[in-house]
Amino acid sequence: MDLKAPPLILLLGNSGSGKSSFINSVTGAEIAPVGHDLYSLTVSVEQYTHTFAEGARVCLVDTPGFSEYNDEGSQSDLQILKMIAEFLKTEHDANRKFTGVVYLHSINGHRVSRMARRNMKIFKEICGSNSMKNVVVITTFWDQLSDIQEGVAKEEQLKIEEGLLKELHDAGAEFLRTGHFEPGEMPHDASIQTPEQILSHVLSRDPVFLEIQKEMAQGASVAETTAGSTLIQEMEELQREFKQRIEAMSSEISMLKDVNDEERSHRKEIEMAAAKLRSQVEEQQRRMQLRESKIPEQNLDPVSLERQQSQDIEELRQQLNQRLRIEDLTAEISLLSSDDEEERNHRKELEEEAEGLRRRVEEWEQQQQQLGNMQERNSKACISMFAKSTGTG
Repeated sequence: MDLKAPPLILLLGNSGSGKSSFINSVTGAEIAPVGHDLYSLTVSVEQYTHTFAEGARVCLVDTPGFSEYNDEGSQSDLQILKMIAEFLKTEHDANRKFTGVVYLHSINGHRVSRMARRNMKIFKEICGSNSMKNVVVITTFWDQLSDIQEGVAKEEQLKIEEGLLKELHDAGAEFLRTGHFEPGEMPHDASIQTPEQILSHVLSRDPVFLEIQKEMAQGASVAETTAGSTLIQEMEELQREFKQRIEAMSSEISMLKDVNDEERSHRKEIEMAAAKLRSQVEEQQRRMQLRESKIPEQNLDPVSLERQQSQDIEELRQQLNQRLRIEDLTAEISLLSSDDEEERNHRKELEEEAEGLRRRVEEWEQQQQQLGNMQERNSKACISMFAKSTGTG
């Protein structure tokens, strides 16, 4: 090992967890690109060497952040893991160990997503249980909290809740806190440290090889490592869930189409009934007007007059009922039209979401196919090398 080479500190974490900001704070310069949303601006493994005031040096290794959300346009998590693993394999081949492995997690996050939980698990498997004494979990962005005690409560929850940082905490990883406070504003009651103080603390440890380095040194491909297997299993599980969602949405879309067909048929029947009633009302109105115009000319006896008045009252009652029925039918037609528009919009949204899910599944299937091709090429290369070494080729 090159004794002049500075100690290595590996930085890992989700996109937006503060890795690049941590580096910039240590070096005092904007040398690492900082994103301000969920997309990682770090697209490759980058090394930054820093010399402290007392002359000690350190090499900070910045890595692309695993995606906490399935955002299109970013590198896939499988590509990111492959990139990190290949770098670690190169360092292992050069007999370069890591003095510290830092996992950064924003204390200011509102929730911990399923993807973030998975990323924490992959981080643990990259390191391995034998490297936990070199692992430090740094909760970042304490300066953005309005209440420091709220952050303390969040951190404690991370340590005890299954699937979060509990396994790292139970395995012996150390938890530290940092934030970008102005001079004189650093809280003194929450054990918050500057990035420089944290690094000085981490550099006191004995360097180690990480689990994924050992696995790849023994011939395992990225997909065959513990971390790679976990990531692929998670991707396959997401594929199954997405396919189930696609099937469920397709079924709902089909049902909505059937419902809309029935509603259109029902609306047509209502419109025909309303038109018939309008025609009947108009006919009754015409007959009433005709009768009223002839009443002065008629010489009806009292009995006939009473009978005629009763008939007129009954016709008026029927006319009123028919008018009320027309109003009810018109209101029902309006309601059906409104519902039909909502259903069409809902069906359109479902179809768009289903199409997006189909594209996502196709992308994952292509990635898995590429991974399979890569493993096949690696196997053929190993067989060829073995044949040449034994003289059987």
